[in-house]
Amino acid sequence: MFSQITIALKNAIKWLYSKRMYFNPLDPQFDEKQAHKMFSELQFILSELSKTIMLWDIKTQKYIRELQLFSRNIICNPEYYELLQKYPSRFRMYGMASLYFLSYWKSEDTDFIQNVIRKTYSTAYSISPETPPFRMMEIIYCICGNNYYLNDKEYEYSMLDRYAEFSILNTSYDVSNYTIFDEYAITHSIFYLTNMGERSIDFDKFHNLEDCLYALAYKNLLVDDLDLLGEYVIDICCCKLNNSLLLQGLLNYILNNQRQDGIFPAPLRGRTSDEVIIDNSQYVIRHYHTTLVCILALSIYVRQFQ
Repeated sequence: MFSQITIALKNAIKWLYSKRMYFNPLDPQFDEKQAHKMFSELQFILSELSKTIMLWDIKTQKYIRELQLFSRNIICNPEYYELLQKYPSRFRMYGMASLYFLSYWKSEDTDFIQNVIRKTYSTAYSISPETPPFRMMEIIYCICGNNYYLNDKEYEYSMLDRYAEFSILNTSYDVSNYTIFDEYAITHSIFYLTNMGERSIDFDKFHNLEDCLYALAYKNLLVDDLDLLGEYVIDICCCKLNNSLLLQGLLNYILNNQRQDGIFPAPLRGRTSDEVIIDNSQYVIRHYHTTLVCILALSIYVRQFQ
């Protein structure tokens, strides 16, 4: 399994590296909002890959380091980091990128960007009261993470725990009637509550969660949704729920569905197939997210269980 994962990750990260231009939010030829979202998600993946980088072959390590350098040059560009100060209410987008950047590239020569982040994250609580609990958990996780990396303080989990009590995690799991939005609320809540697998979850409080995660993962396998399937694998690994036969089945499905160019295909969900896509940017935008999710799922599986 490890050798299969190594090959799959190499091909996926090589594809990411070859398409890195589409992740540049400062390039005026791309949609700014879309590129900012893509760039922030890329930092999420680089943060995880920085923890497992020494497990991969030399070529894969080179691609990861080149993507880190690509990201560093953007975040340390005044055009980018000034947005942190201009739009503190958008800290979920810009702050996430800064958090993951700090997690793998905090050094003396980035003191100036650290000071920008330090002045900004404390104002990021000024957000809409209509923000759903899992998005609030995302913002709090980001603020606590920045505080941790900038001030060498312990993660402040108490606020995350409080919002978790009002989240979808603290409900009866009606897995047959969940919407796609509900499912993303589950997967993302677990990302933040477990600090991406660095913290244990209280299964006495969130009973039946293990069964729920495996049931929803296999439901998405049956409808060929690699995006949500990958997110459930991440959750299962974050919660250290290693039912080996069930988890191996999910991982094999992900690996067997990787395309020759390295991407993991996005679910159709009513959209047309790739046959009608003739523009390379459309192809990247459609498939980058699911590819990132599957890279993260495979890397965190190796980190937690191999």
